[in-house]
Amino acid sequence: MLDPFKDKEGIIMLLVVTIIAGAVYWWVPYSEVNFFGTQFLITWGIIAIVGGFLGVQFLRKSTRHSAVIVSTGFILAVVLRIIVEGIQDPTSHNLFPFEIFITMIISFPPALIGSWLANYLIRE
Repeated sequence: MLDPFKDKEGIIMLLVVTIIAGAVYWWVPYSEVNFFGTQFLITWGIIAIVGGFLGVQFLRKSTRHSAVIVSTGFILAVVLRIIVEGIQDPTSHNLFPFEIFITMIISFPPALIGSWLANYLIRE
């Protein structure tokens, strides 16, 4: 099986998605974060769709690899925030497994949709 993180394009894509998703997520104070808020879902959904699309269209990743890289970037942004804020206040992220799981649920389907859309346009 091919590893989507072996080449430098995959790593660069992962870092870019992590920075963009983190920039959106880290500006909101943790007490005000609402994963299921409309603005948050739309913003992260658009980032995931665009990331999945660009991964297939320009980096020539498979639909699955592109969606996995994008979703991993979102998860990495959340995990980094959990680590940083957990060091500052160990009680702030006491439900962190749910944060990670919700992030995966929020980011993977839109990334997969963007990947499928790019794959469809390539075939046309």
